[in-house]
Amino acid sequence: MTKEYIRSQLRGLLASIDKVGKYHNTFLDHIIETCLNSVYYQVHEKNPRALGQYTIRYSQTISPMQYEGYAAVLPVELVPLPDKRGGARSINDHTDTSIYFAPITDQEYQLMKSSQVDDNLTTTTPNVIYYVTGVDEIFFANMTATIATHTFTFDLIPAFTSIGDTVEVRLPYGKDVEIMKMALEMIGVIPPKDLLDNNSDTR
Repeated sequence: MTKEYIRSQLRGLLASIDKVGKYHNTFLDHIIETCLNSVYYQVHEKNPRALGQYTIRYSQTISPMQYEGYAAVLPVELVPLPDKRGGARSINDHTDTSIYFAPITDQEYQLMKSSQVDDNLTTTTPNVIYYVTGVDEIFFANMTATIATHTFTFDLIPAFTSIGDTVEVRLPYGKDVEIMKMALEMIGVIPPKDLLDNNSDTR
């Protein structure tokens, strides 16, 4: 389902209460993004590899930075998932399939730059390129000028607020209902479970 459709679902649920349509699209998008990120976190807790089902593939270029190193400026902001890959679940080199991209932390990236350890890690096949994921950029260690000219695709989980209305949002089966319930709770239309009077119909 598209971003626009998900938003319209929420607006439809609000219609019986929000007669004047007081909720702006931007507000609703941020609410949905928070709920959607929560669902992605649930998937990550159970099986991080399963997140690959919910990525969007982008063709991407890698460019030299102003002073040193290489980076890719992304067309979207990413969901900040709690592992080294973050919202960049995989990177693929379609020019040389022997090249492998491995995620690292920012600390590991800085250590590699300062100690020049990366210069000693490209002697075997496949070549290993290391990357650290930012909000809307990815930085690379071990990258060379030749490799940077290759054709790449990035499998990303973009933040809901950073994609266009017609973009397909991949959700775990049945989670659209859960997202709507969470969104209504956040807006305050229905009380969260912790505030429900569970004894209201008991003796």
